[in-house]
Amino acid sequence: MEAGSSCKWAEIKQQITSIDWSQYETAYGNAAKDMPYDVPYGDSCGSMPKVEQALLDLFADERETALKASHDLWCELCHQHAYLSSAALPAFDFLFYALEHLGMELQVELLDIFYGFAVCSSNHDAPGSWRGQLQAKLMERKMYFQRLAGCPEEEIAAFAGLIVEALDS
Repeated sequence: MEAGSSCKWAEIKQQITSIDWSQYETAYGNAAKDMPYDVPYGDSCGSMPKVEQALLDLFADERETALKASHDLWCELCHQHAYLSSAALPAFDFLFYALEHLGMELQVELLDIFYGFAVCSSNHDAPGSWRGQLQAKLMERKMYFQRLAGCPEEEIAAFAGLIVEALDS
């Protein structure tokens, strides 16, 4: 988190922890549960944390913790750009805040998540459904992604361009 943002962090943390994540699913099951995995990530095997913990870890001061959290969220929320999870909807605003405020390395990872959201949601989803609501949130921020598509940082520009392209299709 940025220096001097302890009040904002406390607000974000309170908002994340106030959500009843048990009402949502991930690619691996209930969003409120840690999911064991057998494939090593780095030097460890163990479990993919519940969405709440992954979102909290995304804002960690430790780079590796935040990067692992972004990977976990990518796996849980938009698994391989092929499966969109209902937990993506309540996570969206926290991810977007992180995109706007965290460093470039995390921005690339977060844009990959938003690309998965854009690819897996559709203009054909019912507006009141969670998928339709997620699509609406993406469309509300389309101008932001269009601006990022002109970013001099190649990876950021590429992912932002892919998001805009997916939203236009």
